[in-house]
Amino acid sequence: AYPGKVRYFRNSTNVGGDHNFELALNRGNGAFLKLHNDNLLVRNGSLTELIKVITATRAEQPIIFCTNGNNNIVSGPIAVCTTMDEFVRHVSFFSTWIGGFGIWKEQFASMPDFSVNAHLRLIQTDILFRLLATGKRAVVLYDVYFHGLDIGRKGGYNIAEVFGQNYLSILKKYVTIGMLDAAVFESEKETILVRHIIPYYFDNTNGFSKTGFFRYMQDYMGDDYFYKAIENLLAKEIASPSITPQPEIPMQQQIAKHWRQINAH
Repeated sequence: AYPGKVRYFRNSTNVGGDHNFELALNRGNGAFLKLHNDNLLVRNGSLTELIKVITATRAEQPIIFCTNGNNNIVSGPIAVCTTMDEFVRHVSFFSTWIGGFGIWKEQFASMPDFSVNAHLRLIQTDILFRLLATGKRAVVLYDVYFHGLDIGRKGGYNIAEVFGQNYLSILKKYVTIGMLDAAVFESEKETILVRHIIPYYFDNTNGFSKTGFFRYMQDYMGDDYFYKAIENLLAKEIASPSITPQPEIPMQQQIAKHWRQINAH
């Protein structure tokens, strides 16, 4: 139906999802290249709206990022971020979402080390912050352009490792050189713990790896809210109908016992 527009490739070897990002982007011909999750449907009219933004900003070539309706703190469809602090506040940990990532072809072509931090499993986030560090503005789009299909159990990596360790390591690098305010970093650190890491790590319906929690959460060891969040979570779980509370045993001992049951490692 669309000759020359939709092209099919199959790698001779399986390079893994993260390393495939660079291969896929390298095969794009357009002025603007975008990654897209395999479970995302494009909503009617969305491509037209995205192309309007790309066309309007082509001369400047800023970062263009879609949150797909998430973390809208401006009550409008678009926010323009001129600093790294603004970007972290406006996008938060949704900067890790593959479906929101795009890059201009000229910028991509000038990055021979695009996948240098593939081991973090957050290539897309690393690239966004590298671009921000060069002084690029970011246009954040809050409209819902895509609809995700239910693919069942998600998994394949460790939530605590990727978000509690790797994501924070990216941010800390820019705190160290003075490009990201320490207060913004601390706020984001708490946000991703409460809104993302804990909800997914302690959800037994997903297929994420559940090992080495404290090993990967070293940045939280001095934060009272970290221990309180875990304690409250386990206390709530013990009080649920699926677990029989034992009034004769102190709550702290019950929490400790339950923790060991769900973290045998």
